[in-house]
Amino acid sequence: MQIRGAFDSVLGLVGTGRDAFTVRRIKRSRSGGDFESFKVQIRGGRGEPLSLTNEGTVDVSLAEVRGAARGVLQFMRATAGPVELKLIVPNIKNARQRAVQDACKRLSEADSPRLRRVGKKPASYEYISGNESDDIEGID
Repeated sequence: MQIRGAFDSVLGLVGTGRDAFTVRRIKRSRSGGDFESFKVQIRGGRGEPLSLTNEGTVDVSLAEVRGAARGVLQFMRATAGPVELKLIVPNIKNARQRAVQDACKRLSEADSPRLRRVGKKPASYEYISGNESDDIEGID
């Protein structure tokens, strides 16, 4: 089901259980679209109002990203070759999936990148050797 809530965005609901949906929002702009995904719990029944509760968060703070980045660097340094993002996420303890995703992206796009993105679908990264420090100042 798609809900066109405004001219500049499209919401799509994808069922993930009896009363839960993943909400996909694409924000349109002149430079392209920005894809965001988050989970919403829908409660209520016939004859009563439905309530939607966000079960996750879309945005993460810079502090969360930096914390995840340290774990990503340690994990990637100990791993040889390309690693898919879905395998990186469960190996970074105490960090949410979105923070790990953002950390990998920032570590690959920094002025002096620590990771190299080697695959888009699925997203895969490899560690750039010769960068042995945990300095993550460039991922603001």
